[in-house]
Amino acid sequence: MIETERPRPPFSDPEFWAACFLDEYAGDVPGAYAASEDEDSKATEDTEDTEDTEDDESEYDDGRMITCDLGAGYVLLLDGGRYGVSLQLAHPGAQEPAELGWDDLAHWHPHALRWSEIDLVCRAAALDDVDAAYPGPYLALLSRFGPICGEADAAVAIPLLREAFAQLPGLDGYQRTAYAARGDIRAFGVQWKQDHETAWWYPEQGGFSEDDASPGGEGEPGADPYDGDCVAGDLYSMRDPDESEFPFAALAAAMERARARCAALLDQPWAIQPAVRTALETFAAQPTAARLRAALVDALRTAGCTDPAVLGALAADASELRALVMAELLLGAEPGSLVRAHYAVEAPPPMRAYSAHAFVPVESNAPRAGFASRLRPQLNAVLREAGLGTTSHGPARVGRRDGSSADDIPLDLIEDWRAGLELVRRVLREAGAPEGTSVQVRRHGETVTADLIQPLPRD
Repeated sequence: MIETERPRPPFSDPEFWAACFLDEYAGDVPGAYAASEDEDSKATEDTEDTEDTEDDESEYDDGRMITCDLGAGYVLLLDGGRYGVSLQLAHPGAQEPAELGWDDLAHWHPHALRWSEIDLVCRAAALDDVDAAYPGPYLALLSRFGPICGEADAAVAIPLLREAFAQLPGLDGYQRTAYAARGDIRAFGVQWKQDHETAWWYPEQGGFSEDDASPGGEGEPGADPYDGDCVAGDLYSMRDPDESEFPFAALAAAMERARARCAALLDQPWAIQPAVRTALETFAAQPTAARLRAALVDALRTAGCTDPAVLGALAADASELRALVMAELLLGAEPGSLVRAHYAVEAPPPMRAYSAHAFVPVESNAPRAGFASRLRPQLNAVLREAGLGTTSHGPARVGRRDGSSADDIPLDLIEDWRAGLELVRRVLREAGAPEGTSVQVRRHGETVTADLIQPLPRD
């Protein structure tokens, strides 16, 4: 499925992921890209003698194209460059690939695919390419375009996404958490609708359904089931029934190609052997038992299976989630059914995000490049490594009502605002922040301000 003639995808390059997720502050962390330094040095050495050739700029200089060939002329094209990522579909009869969606800093339209569609594509890819393990980097990249809209999808998608990003080398704690949650738009109130005449799917933003209105068992139909700290926003999608250029029919045909590839696994002679079916069902009921996984591999080999994708997914060193996905494929089970049964009784809530600040007192005429400027990179590194946030920009000199001045370091905190602020306060204290330094966070619709010592309020 993945074109082997092309250079290997740049999945081991943290800068590639930072660009795809528009994370300009990842580069502030010292040593964050150490994993790719050797590769970058070698690339520089290899190109030193070719500076005057016509091929100075490789195809990855302005964008890094990843391809998923679904067969019969249907190819998904993912282009990750310096300023975002885009998704296109090449299909028979089209002179140029059709744009499905993109995400950048200007006019983003990333909501292009249903979660079930990217799940299907990744499963098909995993069968055709040993390096396309699922969950893995292809899911991480496609998740930019397959939003999680409902609780049922979230129960399966979130464990898979967390593992996919956990496997990527060189990312910090913030990246692994925030990137995995980027496509979780449950707090947006988006639902997928199917046209009865064409059977095509498209997203609509119009509040919450009765099923989604109360994950905790309370609330009225149509009410927002999430608190105000969950990240909300607006739907931006080209997948609209009134959008004549969106390739609805071609996309549906591409998904049928991927679905057929997954179904073809059950046509293999070894896949239908009674001993294999028994071993599969036994393993599916108790996937944590290493002996049952080993017994399944033995049954497959005895039945004549030599498929490296199948055997690799069930190998002793493969993750439990990867093995469960392969077991679903071999059983012909509903996608996600085993993952949901063994990993998620219910989906965790969407990621919470908080706007916060650190205020460092200064004289109004003090140099701009002072204590706060020197401290910001350290705050950024510590927050990101802990997976609690990042520093967005600054510092900025601000005036106060009493006529004094302060340097404002904006902070973007995620998940646990209290742990994030405590970490910031510790860094400030250890760095010798001047008297009067304070921190501030907006949570639950209220602003909390504290100095570097006083206890933070409980929720």
